Amino acid sequence: HFRLLGSADCTGHSLSTIGGGRIQFGAQEIDQRVPVARPGKDYMTAFEDWLVVQNGFRVRRNSKLYDATAGRRFIATPRDLATYVHDDALYQAYLNACLILLSMGAPTDPAFDHLSGGRTHLSVPDGGGELRRTTTGFALYGGPHILTLLTEVATRALKAVRFQKFNNHLRLRPEALAARVEKATAIEAAHPWTAPRFSDFAASVQPTVDDVRAVHGSALLPMAFQEGSPMHPSYGAGHATVAGACVTILKAFFDTGAVFVRAGDNAVFRRPRAGDVSLAYVPDDDGAALLRTTGGPYLTLEGELNKLAANISIGRNMAGVHYFSDYYDSLRMGEAVAIGVLEEQALCYPIDRFTLTVPTFDGAVLRIGRA
Repeated sequence: HFRLLGSADCTGHSLSTIGGGRIQFGAQEIDQRVPVARPGKDYMTAFEDWLVVQNGFRVRRNSKLYDATAGRRFIATPRDLATYVHDDALYQAYLNACLILLSMGAPTDPAFDHLSGGRTHLSVPDGGGELRRTTTGFALYGGPHILTLLTEVATRALKAVRFQKFNNHLRLRPEALAARVEKATAIEAAHPWTAPRFSDFAASVQPTVDDVRAVHGSALLPMAFQEGSPMHPSYGAGHATVAGACVTILKAFFDTGAVFVRAGDNAVFRRPRAGDVSLAYVPDDDGAALLRTTGGPYLTLEGELNKLAANISIGRNMAGVHYFSDYYDSLRMGEAVAIGVLEEQALCYPIDRFTLTVPTFDGAVLRIGRA
């Protein structure tokens, strides 16, 4: 998960406060820890429980889902990640990432230097040191612009993925497919002419089915959520589509070549310089705090944003509500939606002629703008 946390000013995030795990949200703060789900507790593994959920009964009880005695912790396990994507407001992870990057003064795409709001308005801070920009864009190519674009692209991505779900693919949810495997013998006996038949491909999946049955007593898919999957088709994945769209906007706006380093007493993304120390934060063994590590490979802004999109998307797979292909393909559908929005932006603001550089999830680099 994207773990650049703590209070901040325009020069970076204080090293001493990052371990507290809070994001500045205007005059408020956001705690990034999540409730602790009961370890090893899976749902809908008995057919009677599965059928209750399929019939639409409300079964979720947070008092049984989470361990109240454990409090909250930073995301440290796949089940923690599933917990995050259980209740998140669909694009909140990317809004949080944007707020973090803006508050630490992360560099924008180098082409922004040529915009009328961002040119050569530089000063030397008190005490000397490096030059800092004193004016940047605001409604145009500034913080409010990128924040509203995240909302806009999330909306469009969600509409695009719903069209694919209901108008094109209608893909069966994993939990429903597992139930058909569980009841395959009875289904084939009752409907002898049904095709394809489970027996036609049973050999390829039998080892996995046997493993699940050995633990849970059935072939039903163990679910991290009491209420199972949402009541709509599996492909495409809403979380993954929105992830691909929002992260593509962030990669277009910010300088993806920046790296995460220690700069004095602050943590900041910037272009690497001689003497910089690489920086990373990881949860401790029980997820109670974030530990600072140095000296490893540099974390690039592009890599961290790609990681954020992948983790949020895969979290839904870990919960049992999506297939891997739902994540993989939907991420790229969201990217395509965002590229369309960026092309619109380039056409709508013709005064400043510049080009955004956007690295895609598959490695290609797109350049969008007016030459």
